[in-house]
Amino acid sequence: MPSQAAWLNNEELAYTLRRDDGQPDVWSVPADGSGTPTLVIPGAESPSPLT
Repeated sequence: MPSQAAWLNNEELAYTLRRDDGQPDVWSVPADGSGTPTLVIPGAESPSPLT
């Protein structure tokens, strides 16, 4: 199950999703539900954009 999403910008959300082996990855997805998820940072968790 994905973690709570974090806004990356006005158009994208990021979230952590754990692989079958329990390791986390950070993914992004368009906020409007279009498109497909994109792997952003393998082996990372708890996305938080820096401004």
